[in-house]
Amino acid sequence: MRKVFIYFTILAAGLIASTTAQAQVNMSRFITLTVAKDSVIKLNFKAAANDTPVKIKCGSLDTTFTVGTELKPKANRYTAGDNIMTIYGDLSELHCNKNEESLTAIDPSNNTELTVLSCYSNQISSLDLTKLTKLTNLYCYSNQISSLDLRNNTQLKSIYCAGNQLSSLDVSNNRLLEELGCGTNNITSINLTNNTELKELYCGSNKIEALDISKNTKLKEIYCGDNMLTSLDLSNNTELTDLSCYSNKLNALDVTKLTKLTKLYCYVNNISNIDISKNTELKNFYCYDNSFSTQALDDIYCSLPNRSGKDAGKIQPVHKSSSTNNDIVVATNKQNAEKRNWKVQYYSGNKDIATNGTYDCNGTTDIAEASAESTLTLYPNPVEDVLHITSDRPIRSIRIYNMYGTEVAVANDAASISVSHLPAGVYTVSVDGKVTKMIKK
Repeated sequence: MRKVFIYFTILAAGLIASTTAQAQVNMSRFITLTVAKDSVIKLNFKAAANDTPVKIKCGSLDTTFTVGTELKPKANRYTAGDNIMTIYGDLSELHCNKNEESLTAIDPSNNTELTVLSCYSNQISSLDLTKLTKLTNLYCYSNQISSLDLRNNTQLKSIYCAGNQLSSLDVSNNRLLEELGCGTNNITSINLTNNTELKELYCGSNKIEALDISKNTKLKEIYCGDNMLTSLDLSNNTELTDLSCYSNKLNALDVTKLTKLTKLYCYVNNISNIDISKNTELKNFYCYDNSFSTQALDDIYCSLPNRSGKDAGKIQPVHKSSSTNNDIVVATNKQNAEKRNWKVQYYSGNKDIATNGTYDCNGTTDIAEASAESTLTLYPNPVEDVLHITSDRPIRSIRIYNMYGTEVAVANDAASISVSHLPAGVYTVSVDGKVTKMIKK
């Protein structure tokens, strides 16, 4: 009889412990998902404390378990017994990614302690985040979202909402923002003046006509390709290492202040000249389908940073051998690039280009310093209107740079150049790779 009493005592204690564990689930905090009945939903969770009890209810599905402070290596799978799945408990992170058409809506408004919401690759059409004032990271890309109100989410540091149907995005209240990925939408303009902490910007494949990043001085990566930009001022973005501005309508691009730049993708624009002499860390330069002449490309080869002793750099000035500008590139002298450990390639297939040009850089390519051995004669110097140049060989290219290294005047196949529009000062003159100084009255 005593053994029976002990058995029932232990059994009762176990039942009480189980009931207590279930009672510990905070049923006042919950997130609601709209799902396809009988579908398998992938979920992963994180809590602020270990052994945090969580309950999921969805039709016949009613399960309780504990969550820790780390995400599991793989998401758990739950079969939906109904169209509404409710997740109860003190969760700090919810990850419900890649459920595709099985997940069409999410309501997190009853879990105001949520700091991370990751719901990418679903079929969500709207997302109300107005009550999630502690949210720091939002990953809702690859959905069907047409509007996103982030005014109350002032703690956000990362926003990735690419691949939706957004026509506008207001991030003016998100002053702590460090990463913004809003590409592949229908956005026509975006104001980033308040986002001074921004380090990474991905806004490609939209309809943006102008982009002011003058206040975003901490930016390290910009991907703004496939938009409608006609100009891009990078003078304040000296921390940039990666710049991708391809497929826009740029006629010019000044990268002379980007001394940390390693990757430059400016292909499919209308650029005819570019000064990369200051980009000493550059290793990838894709510039095909622009308006470069043979001379301009030869000048670029001569000003590529020397990568001797490093991995070879890669420049791709033409898309493929059937491109309309292929003859222009073939007429260049790629040996000037190869001497600096650069490969001159087609973009298509990364195949090396055979060139037949004979252009010789003929001396220093550093436009910041005048060559002591220059044989050029400039007159008059000081000059007021037109600068004339004599040389020991035919002149193909004259380029004038201001004190900041910005190209301010250019002339091809000429022995003179107008400088009347330039303010008074000292300028660097580059003539077919040879450099000297000029004084403008």
